Amino acid sequence: MGRMTKQKQLLYGELNGLRSFFDAPALRRRVARKDPRIGLATVYRFLKTLEENGTLHHYICGDRKVYSLSEKNHSHFCCEHCGATKHLELKRADFLSAATDEEICHFQINVMGICSRCRASQSQPAGS
Repeated sequence: MGRMTKQKQLLYGELNGLRSFFDAPALRRRVARKDPRIGLATVYRFLKTLEENGTLHHYICGDRKVYSLSEKNHSHFCCEHCGATKHLELKRADFLSAATDEEICHFQINVMGICSRCRASQSQPAGS
């Protein structure tokens, strides 16, 4: 990653304190508490370098790019009726390994359907 500057040391320190998905602006806000001179462009360059060396993975969540150090997947259930989206926690993904001879590093899945709230409202008789 090149020379270990004070900025990179600070970014690494804050990054290691994150336990779930995060975006670049969230990391920038954490770092800015200690050094407000570190800009968003610096954060993006830092994250890009970590992605390139395999330390970090990115996923698309809604309309933004989110990052993770430890998560190997990012999955959503999306309701086709109301548009609600919620995260799914997949403990096992053996079915993916069985589908290919390739080595799977990480993945993102969006599952579409009708959420329980919309299903319940559709089953209510009219005028109830």
